[in-house]
Amino acid sequence: MWNVKEDTFSVSYRETESKEVTKRRILSLAHRYFEPIGFTCPITLITELLIEECWKIETSWNSKLQIDIERKFEK
Repeated sequence: MWNVKEDTFSVSYRETESKEVTKRRILSLAHRYFEPIGFTCPITLITELLIEECWKIETSWNSKLQIDIERKFEK
């Protein structure tokens, strides 16, 4: 959202329920916003890197991820 008075841009994301951290959930979050200009790149890059880690360890789409990846995602 763009605040015209303060000339600031913000992106918010909230989930109503706690879910297991899976590769499918990270991918869903990473592709929730379509923003071709690149304002959110510093934020969305983090989720893209987590998806890359999931592919490297060859995890399935719905299985719970390793604790280190889960902590990075929650952070």
